[in-house]
Amino acid sequence: MKYLVPFFLLIFLFACNGNKTSKKEDEDPPWIKAWIKENEWTWRSIQTIDAHDEQDAIVGNFTGKGIDILYVEKVVEDSGSLSIRHGCRYYIASPNKHIPKIEIQGTNVAPPKLVNEGDLDGNGTCEVGYLDTWDCSQWRYYRIFTLRNGEWRNLIDGDYLSTCGMFRQSGFEVAEPGLAKGTVLVHYFNWDLWEAGEDVKDTIVKPTFSRIDMDD
Repeated sequence: MKYLVPFFLLIFLFACNGNKTSKKEDEDPPWIKAWIKENEWTWRSIQTIDAHDEQDAIVGNFTGKGIDILYVEKVVEDSGSLSIRHGCRYYIASPNKHIPKIEIQGTNVAPPKLVNEGDLDGNGTCEVGYLDTWDCSQWRYYRIFTLRNGEWRNLIDGDYLSTCGMFRQSGFEVAEPGLAKGTVLVHYFNWDLWEAGEDVKDTIVKPTFSRIDMDD
């Protein structure tokens, strides 16, 4: 009996192959579909962290009460005015009604992907990470969310989560569990290190559990 749940999770993941979208996505102008397809590799290559396992859907114990699925949901709001930059929103969603949906930052030429970060702070639940995607600049902020009292919060936040293209191709993960419970090991390479010609640095931080602000 214990094998039934993993089996159905696999079926769901197969069904979620690619971003889950609203039906309006089929109404995207043909020139945009063609442009995105032609430039897909270029756009994706600058919107990913090489050391991360980035997926459209992930499985993990995010609530502390059992295995659940999180997936990226895309909602097209106004396909008539859709452009390379605008026209859609992305969310982290789950079939579990007790896991709230939350909006995430992304561009339709490179939809955001999810990373199961595992239990970074040692409290028994998995965290989820994702890289903001956009269509200009090389700097991308990596966000790590955790469920706390039924609400998504930042596990950690700070300038050290702002990544440049060089860091994303360095082979370093952004975050790992700290040696002590309740701490997180962060690898970072910020603007100051860039200007000083320094290498990737490490720091140990404690969870902030700060509220999530899409305008950050």
